[in-house]
Parts: sequence; C-alpha cells; structure tokens
Amino acid sequence: MAPGREGTCERRRRDAELTGRIRQVHDESGGIYGSPRVHAVLKREGVHAGRERVERLIHQAAWPGSPPGPSDALGDRARLGNRVFAAIDECPFDKVPSVAGARWVLPRLVGEVRYATRTRAGLLRHPSWHRLRPDLAPDDIT
Repeated sequence: MAPGREGTCERRRRDAELTGRIRQVHDESGGIYGSPRVHAVLKREGVHAGRERVERLIHQAAWPGSPPGPSDALGDRARLGNRVFAAIDECPFDKVPSVAGARWVLPRLVGEVRYATRTRAGLLRHPSWHRLRPDLAPDDIT
C-alpha cells in the first residue's frame, strides 16, 4: 500500500461506521433530527465527532430531509437506476407554476415530499424530499 493510504482507508471505515450510527439516530427520531440534534445525541453517547464531520456525512449520504446536494435520498438512486424520463412540452398541472426554465416529464413515479406549511398563495413552505412511493401509481394521486 502506498505511504499515507492506511490512514485514508481507516478514516473511510470510521466514516462508514459513524454514518450508520448517524442514520440510526435519525431513524430513532422519526426522521426529524438534523445534523445539530444528531451531533448532540452522539456527543451525549460519548461519540467523538465534530459538528462539521456529522454534517458532511449527512450530506454525503443525502438522507431524506437533508439540504439539496448532488445526490438524492438514500436508496432512491439505486431504485431509479439509469431510467430515462420522457420529456413533454406542456406542464401537466392545471395551474401552471411560474418557474423559469422548468422541464416537464411524464409522471411515472410517485414521491413523498414533506413541508412545514403552505403559504397564502398555496405554495409549500420549506419542502424537502422524503422518499419514493413504489406502492403508488401517478393515477392514484389526485
């Protein structure tokens, strides 16, 4: 092994273990806890991990509810695979949202989004991706 590589492999192994524990704390909270609360729980348990490290691992894992990043919710990328989505020219909604540069696709999957509340205009406030719903079809949603 090249000099210095042993430490890199060990760090990756420790990061993987910590990510598993982070996920467990998040799941035990009912999916509510973000990085500050997860960090506090780990600290109470005697796990030595900085706030920034916990936040970095959450972003890398990109669990549901984490801030937008380069990847999607855990497992969804694997379930989606390399699907190609059929683009359409017109918005499929009755009321067309005023979104600049939007691209529309045929609805083939159903996803669950959580949000804090609705605005007076009926828009979602603080929406975040939760999960895919393979048990539902787009036609089941009204």
